Amino acid sequence: MKVILARHGNYAGGSADPGLSAEGWAQARALGAFLAARGVCPQVVVTSGYRRAEETARAVCEALPGAPEWVVSRDFVPSGEPAGMAATLEGLGAASVLAVGHMCAIGELARALCPAAPLVFGTCDAVALEGAGADWELLWVRKGTLA
Repeated sequence: MKVILARHGNYAGGSADPGLSAEGWAQARALGAFLAARGVCPQVVVTSGYRRAEETARAVCEALPGAPEWVVSRDFVPSGEPAGMAATLEGLGAASVLAVGHMCAIGELARALCPAAPLVFGTCDAVALEGAGADWELLWVRKGTLA
C-alpha cells in the first residue's frame, strides 16, 4: 500500500471548525500539483471530517486524476491514536490512499508506521510511505510550501 499522509493547510480562525485561509488553499493546491507531477492517483481519500482537513483534501484532489472514494474517519481527528489510524488505513484494502489529518496525530501516525518519518508536520507538510503491517518505507518528505 502507498500512503500519502498530509497535515491540513493553514486555516482561518474565528470558529470551532475553521476552514482554510487563502494561504491554506494555495498550500493545498501546491501539494496537489506536486502529487500530480509524481503520478499520484489515490483510490481512497481519508479525512477527519473537520473543515480544514476536508478542504485540504478537496483542493489537493482537484489536481489529481480520477474520482477517489471518500472516507471520513473519527480516527483521524486531532486527538487520534496511531493504532486506530493505522487500522483504518489497513482496513480500506486500497493500494493507494491520501490521508489528511492534524498535528500532532498525523505525525505520530507517520512515525509509528516508519521510524524514519518526521514526527512534526507543519501546515500542508506531507510524506509518502509504502508498506503494510510493521514494514513501512519512507519514500519522500515534502514541506508545505506554496511552490
